[in-house]
Amino acid sequence: MKHSLTFQFHELPGWLILLFVFTFPFSTHIASFFSMALLVVFLLSGEWEAKWEAFKASRVLHLCVALFAWTVFAGVYAEANPDFLMKDLFKYKKLLLAIPVFFFLNAGLKSKMLMAYVAAEFFSIALSLYKGHGLVHFFRTGEFKYSENFRIYIVEGMHIALVLFILLKYFVERQHQRWMLGGLIVILMTHAVFLNGRMALLSFLISVTYFIFWRLKTFAHQSAALTGLALAALLAYQSMPLIEKRVDRTIAEASEVFIPGSPESTRLQFFQISWSLFKASPVIGMGPGAFHTVTSSLPDKDGEFVNLLHTHNEYLTLLSQYGLIGLSLFLLLIFFSLKEARHSPLSPYKHVAYLGMVLFLVNSLTDSMLYMEGFFFVFLLACAFTPKHARAP
Repeated sequence: MKHSLTFQFHELPGWLILLFVFTFPFSTHIASFFSMALLVVFLLSGEWEAKWEAFKASRVLHLCVALFAWTVFAGVYAEANPDFLMKDLFKYKKLLLAIPVFFFLNAGLKSKMLMAYVAAEFFSIALSLYKGHGLVHFFRTGEFKYSENFRIYIVEGMHIALVLFILLKYFVERQHQRWMLGGLIVILMTHAVFLNGRMALLSFLISVTYFIFWRLKTFAHQSAALTGLALAALLAYQSMPLIEKRVDRTIAEASEVFIPGSPESTRLQFFQISWSLFKASPVIGMGPGAFHTVTSSLPDKDGEFVNLLHTHNEYLTLLSQYGLIGLSLFLLLIFFSLKEARHSPLSPYKHVAYLGMVLFLVNSLTDSMLYMEGFFFVFLLACAFTPKHARAP
């Protein structure tokens, strides 16, 4: 009997969500295409009463819209150059993607979404190897060197850490797949050595620590595992120049906080500028583009102040440009998202959402994550979200 391959329109949103998840770790531009297609389908597919009821039932979606709306409203009192203001005004629009994602999401799609995310990270690794990643450079020359091309950014360590947790989770749960999963874990850990970013190392340690406390139930087992992790980290620091260099530089820059005068660290200068902006208007902030307006008038140090859009710290970006109102909306968004995950019967995704949010918040200390990784944040919101038919009675 022959089975004809037919495409059903109602399956299209699910495919668009999976393609969006698969592409955002290595290509924001391609992910934007699929997210826009998903939004178009959402707008043209009718069922407006059901969509309105779904929106009304979610505080997370209310806060996504509220934060986006507040950042746009802040443009009213912003003093940035009009041309630049338009570049900075709609940077939180990615949050609105959560509306169609939540509406079309179901339990089966969440499982596939997680697999798409894992596959995307390994696809990203394959592309970086082709472009001459540090691992390839090491095999060719015998020299340890960070990659300086493609998408080996500081934030990739965050993705590596979350994918590592997912693979470790599957490793202990799926005994018949352990050889394959073990091989993937080894590839991931080897790749992590060559990541260009200090937060990548911290994200890696946070992921393993979370896994230890989640899977090991006794204090003795947890202590033994943490001791082993600490010894492995010390060994890596002493034997790998790349890691030693990153750790020493971090300690040196952190110590500048306690030294009077202008710091050498450019990032610390960014933080000081943003803090001054926040103090000038603590409640509503100085509006989008404020950071660029201030830094464009400063003496340029090695090109660091050219066309800067953000502070390299999400909390200071929100405080300086959108005030305590903007930061409060962001924190409430995270709180209600994790609160929903806490009561979710879909426990496998709950821990991914928990760890992902922790990694996102930690990395927000050194980058403006909603600006750089807004799609990843929507992915985390989806991991925490429980589809209506999957909710406990």
